Amino acid sequence: SLEGGGRCDLIDRPGAAGPSCVDPEGQLGHSASRLRCTAARIPVEDGRVMSSEEIPAPRHARGTYRPDIDGLRSIAVVPVVLFHAGFSLFSGGYVGVDVFFVISGYLITGILAGEIDRGKFSLIGFYERRARRILPALFAMLAVCFVLGWVLLLPGDYRDMAKSVLATLAFLSNFWFERATSDYFGTGAEMMPLLHTWSLAV
Repeated sequence: SLEGGGRCDLIDRPGAAGPSCVDPEGQLGHSASRLRCTAARIPVEDGRVMSSEEIPAPRHARGTYRPDIDGLRSIAVVPVVLFHAGFSLFSGGYVGVDVFFVISGYLITGILAGEIDRGKFSLIGFYERRARRILPALFAMLAVCFVLGWVLLLPGDYRDMAKSVLATLAFLSNFWFERATSDYFGTGAEMMPLLHTWSLAV
C-alpha cells in the first residue's frame, strides 16, 4: 500500500530477506510525497532502500556469535574440573565433556553455515581462527608442564610426558593415550599431566 498515490515496483534484491518496494528511480520517496510499501521487508533510511551490507543482522542470525550459548561451554567445564579434583559429589562430572562437544559443534556449525550462505567460507580461514584461539594457550600450558615435570616427575615418567607432548602437538593425543593407558580413570592415568588433551585432539 502506498501513501501519496505513488507507484511502487516489487523487486528482488540479492541477499535480501524478501522483495523491496522501490519507485522507478530506486527511491522510496519524492520531493512532493513519500512512498511507503508496508509489505517491504528491507529497512529504509532517509527515504531510501538500504543495501544488503547496511542492513543490521538479526540478534541471533545464523553465523553470528552467541555469547549466551558460548557461556554454557564454560559452565560445562566446571563439573569436569571438579571431577578430576576428586570431589565425590561430581563423580559424573565427565559428562560435561559431552555437553561441551555438543555446544561447540552447534556454534561452529552455525558459524560455518552463515559463512557459506554469505559466500565467504574459507577452510584455511577456519583453521586459522582455530589456531589463533587454541595454540597460544596450548603452548603456554606445555611449557609449564615441561618445567614442572622436570621437578616433579621421575625420569621415566618425564620421558613419557615428552612423548605425549609430541602427540599433543600433532593433535593425536587421543590415540596416544588410548595406547599408553588401559584405564582413563585408573591410578596410572593420574601421572599423565597431558591426559586431558585427548579432547583437544578430537
